[in-house]
Amino acid sequence: IRDRNFIMLTDEGDKAIIQSPYYLRTRLEVPQDIDLDHVYKAKLIHTTAVHLEVSEYVIQEARKNKGEELLVSFDLEKQVISAYGQEKILNLIDLVDILVPQKLGIMELTQKEYPAEAAKALMEKKTNLKLIVVTLGGEGCLITYRKGSSIQQKVFAAFNVKPIDVTGAGDAFNAAFAVGYLKGWDFVKIAEIANAAGALNCLKIGARAGMC
Repeated sequence: IRDRNFIMLTDEGDKAIIQSPYYLRTRLEVPQDIDLDHVYKAKLIHTTAVHLEVSEYVIQEARKNKGEELLVSFDLEKQVISAYGQEKILNLIDLVDILVPQKLGIMELTQKEYPAEAAKALMEKKTNLKLIVVTLGGEGCLITYRKGSSIQQKVFAAFNVKPIDVTGAGDAFNAAFAVGYLKGWDFVKIAEIANAAGALNCLKIGARAGMC
């Protein structure tokens, strides 16, 4: 029981997670537990950086092998900033192409009051970032991108569903967004598919049941 997490749901489908304090102690050992042969086959590496040193090692080793051909996306949550501190997270972002933060995560990182303001400030600071995709829950997503020398922003509305369980919706969104980006779709199609995946995942209890 001590190594498990517990998820509580409201009648509206919102969740609260009680995370075991032993969770962060359960991790892969670097480098002996990492299968780099498998990593080298990847076109895109996606991380939540819950175990920061593992994420950094995998990304750095993959980049040595594949260079700029490799894409890296990072799902940034507020609690990861609390666990490691702003400086370490900003250093990891130097290795990232696509940042996919929750709105509270990017606001915490930048100390800005609004997601759009936070995303623009971070995009200006981190010139390596190709995209910042802020997930806004029931409001959809905000994509911040470069167009020539300017930074552009666009909100893509969420699908109107009655959520049963929002657990895993962000993961479904991230997976769909990554697939669309790798296929070279335009932002309108990528956002629509990613928002749809997130919405579908909310329709049943369980982290993946809604996608089935």
